[in-house]
Amino acid sequence: MKNQAVKTRLLKLLSALFVTFALSACGNIPEAYRGKFHDMATGADLTLESNKGTMVLSATRALQADASKLDFDSLVEGKPGIYVRPLEDNKDVIEVFWIYPRKETRHEDSGFVWEDAEVIYARMDTKAKDKVQQLKMMHCEDGQIMLDLPSKWWNGGCPASSTTFDFVRKD
Repeated sequence: MKNQAVKTRLLKLLSALFVTFALSACGNIPEAYRGKFHDMATGADLTLESNKGTMVLSATRALQADASKLDFDSLVEGKPGIYVRPLEDNKDVIEVFWIYPRKETRHEDSGFVWEDAEVIYARMDTKAKDKVQQLKMMHCEDGQIMLDLPSKWWNGGCPASSTTFDFVRKD
């Protein structure tokens, strides 16, 4: 029974490593999602490239983030950026978190770290072949990230008052 549990864990680890390798070999943002998008309701613009993104929220506010070489240790250090990971129950979908931590709010206790952050969240289908015409994203300026240091697991979240963008391709 113990051998089966070890084999299962090893298979999960290898699967996660394969997905991570496949994503990093071609960039973190899947090709079908790369391009320029616009949200009619808010006027926001979004540009996604293989390893970076820009979201223009207004004439005076733009968010830019890098998606290359960001990992758990980068989060622990409080580095802003685009973090990509496979969705736990569907490895064909990735979760994309744009995170801008507020280091001054950082708390650490018993192996856990949490801090306030601006969070932008989306899910992307890695199997999409054609250019995606529409992309939903959630944005909150008052989000939070939580880090479990011993297991190297993390998550980010937004309150119900978040803004939802319905981006439509414009290129």
